[in-house]
Amino acid sequence: MPTVLITGVDKAPGQAFAEGFRAAGWRVLGTGADPVHAGALLPYDPAQENAAAELVAQLGDIALDAVIFADDSTAGNALRPEEIGPNVLIDVMMVNTYAPLDLAARLIPNLKVANHPAVVAISGNAGMTGTSVAPLSLPLKASKAALRQMWRNLAVEWADWGCRCLVIASEDEARAEALIAALAAPSSAPCLEI
Repeated sequence: MPTVLITGVDKAPGQAFAEGFRAAGWRVLGTGADPVHAGALLPYDPAQENAAAELVAQLGDIALDAVIFADDSTAGNALRPEEIGPNVLIDVMMVNTYAPLDLAARLIPNLKVANHPAVVAISGNAGMTGTSVAPLSLPLKASKAALRQMWRNLAVEWADWGCRCLVIASEDEARAEALIAALAAPSSAPCLEI
């Protein structure tokens, strides 16, 4: 049974991925900022400084076939450009861009023992086209676009040990199923956008 770690199962996107992967027969390890109330197994808040190190310690040597980064911050979404201060932008970039990279790097040993490991970033339309269902959302759009590019770069760096880096740009309700299909299909492409 393949194992997937999904961050942010205490929010709708993470919950949908967890349900989809469970239905497909995967072992799902979920995280949440408030794991007791969210039904998550492991505490993880990407806004907290030591959260990644603590999560990795809890996981130990569990092999991870996939890691899905479903956490995100929407702070500052209602702010106009002239209202966005550096602290808002930095906080959103830390959660949406830096935290996935940091945790992915710390999980290399867990990923390397899997047969076909993959790390999955969710950028949505905001990271691809700059459009979003919410007006403005400038910090979110900037952070998701940066995440998309970072994942492309990561794919080049990690291709030598077989890790695929997938970016989910789709807002489609069937994106969990599309991701499961992509993970099951053999691919030589180190970076794939869904």
